[in-house]
Amino acid sequence: MKKIFVFAALAFAFAPPLSASAQGITLNLDYPVFGGIDLNTQQNINAIVGWLYYGIVGIAGLAAFV
Repeated sequence: MKKIFVFAALAFAFAPPLSASAQGITLNLDYPVFGGIDLNTQQNINAIVGWLYYGIVGIAGLAAFV
């Protein structure tokens, strides 16, 4: 009985949430531009990695300044 409860708890914890489109919600996201990379117009893996890099460097710079 304990194994079934643990398995059910883990299955519930790691189950993917319902997506917004499955719930009928439309998300209109407007991403900020970091380092000249605009995710609103280009969404390939190179742009996403570059955008994350510039964002993390910007946050680290702000933290160092503070």
